[in-house]
Amino acid sequence: MAGKPVDDFIETLLDEGGVEAGDIIIDGGNSHFPDTNRRTEYLAENGIQFVGSGVSGGGIQQSLSGGHWNDSRRASRQ
Repeated sequence: MAGKPVDDFIETLLDEGGVEAGDIIIDGGNSHFPDTNRRTEYLAENGIQFVGSGVSGGGIQQSLSGGHWNDSRRASRQ
């Protein structure tokens, strides 16, 4: 059920001026990849980059990034 709360929070950021063109939003939850793809395209229309970067559990912690490759690369350098 993470889909709607994440979408609602993104809309709050957009509506209240919390983000602007050139910013990156990073979703650190484990959103379903079609949601990440949809958000990436939606936010790109506003010049905002989006990276879905969930964490895999198990014996070794791994970050699983989604979104445009350049956005993930830029976010890792911030």
